[in-house]
Parts: sequence; C-alpha cells; structure tokens
Amino acid sequence: MINDSYGFFDVRKMGAAGDGVSDDTAAFQAAVDAAAAQEGIVFVPPGKYLIRTIHAAPRIRICGSANFSFRAVGGSVLIQHPGTENGKALIDITGAFGVQLEGLCLHGRAGSGDEIVHGIGLFKEDYGKEELNGKAAVFNITINHFYKEIVPELTDEFVAENMSNYYSTVDEMKAY
Repeated sequence: MINDSYGFFDVRKMGAAGDGVSDDTAAFQAAVDAAAAQEGIVFVPPGKYLIRTIHAAPRIRICGSANFSFRAVGGSVLIQHPGTENGKALIDITGAFGVQLEGLCLHGRAGSGDEIVHGIGLFKEDYGKEELNGKAAVFNITINHFYKEIVPELTDEFVAENMSNYYSTVDEMKAY
C-alpha cells in the first residue's frame, strides 16, 4: 500500500478508475498537485486511464508499471480522452523542470485533419533568455515501446490457435 505521508500519491487512491472508460483527469491532476507540494512521486498502477491534458509539476516523478509486449499493451496506459483540446498533450511538461516520467504507455488517438495531440508536450514561446527564444527544445528521451493496436478478426481459426484449451470454434466460445 502506498503511504501519502512519504510523498507517494497513488492515482487510484485519488479517485482514478483506470478502467479505460471513466475520465481520470481530475484524479491524476490531484495526485500531481499533491506530489508537487513534497517533490514526491505519482504512482500509476496498471490500468487504462482515460485522461485529458495533465499539467506536470517541477521535480516530481510520475511512475507506472511498464508491462508492454509486441502483442498487447499492458501496465500503466494513459489514453487520450476524446475531448482533449487540439494541439495539446497527454502530459504537458511546460515549466516542469526536473520532472521524470517512467513506465508509462502513452496512447493517443489519431485525429482527422489538423487534430493533433502529442504524448508529451512543451508549450513555451518565451524561454526567459533572448538567445533561446524560437530555438528547438532538445530532450533526452528513451522510448521503450511503440505499438499500433490491431484487433484480430474473431474466426474459428483464431479461436483454435489462441483458445484451444477451452474452445474450438467461435460458436462454442459465444455459447459459453
């Protein structure tokens, strides 16, 4: 169990459902804000969290459970809420100096036309030093996984290959 008095803030304890259906934005932002007061850690247990833009804070860590494979997404997955403002990000790190993001799968949704939502965003027009304004921001980022979700067609062949211990046809599986 995560104890908030030591600077650990579990998004589920803050109210996130992690079911991929509920809007978990407010719970996530509450955990980030609480961690910011202590330069703490936001813990994201395995689950699928539907979020709008989260505004990270300086000197905090947002840590999930990296549990990905080439066949499926698992672990701590942040999914873009359909209502996310165009041009924004799942996690906005503007002004969040020293923020660390670990073990998260950032799952955006392809938009139509000019709809773009970034996984991690830095939206700054004035860096406070004239010689830096208008220059590209450079980040050291390690990407551990990219994927495109492909849902296979449910056929007798698929059932036989993947569920042969239980069913041999789609009809048998549906009847259960």
